[in-house]
Amino acid sequence: MLPSYGHGTRTACAECGRKIYVTEDTQVIERDGKRWVELTCTAAGCLAYGKARLYEESALEIRGAAGTVAAAG
Repeated sequence: MLPSYGHGTRTACAECGRKIYVTEDTQVIERDGKRWVELTCTAAGCLAYGKARLYEESALEIRGAAGTVAAAG
């Protein structure tokens, strides 16, 4: 799957609430009829720091198509 997200597409970390941004290395997974995005928090003080977690794609704050980032899948 290669969906495209605009530059700045993000969601809040489930642990610390800081913004996690989708990059060109982001994995998109389809499971049980839902699409999940694998993101890793980069905040050093976060309990989830460096650990990939799945976030439901519908939870993303998706930005416009200008300067799109294609998530690898």
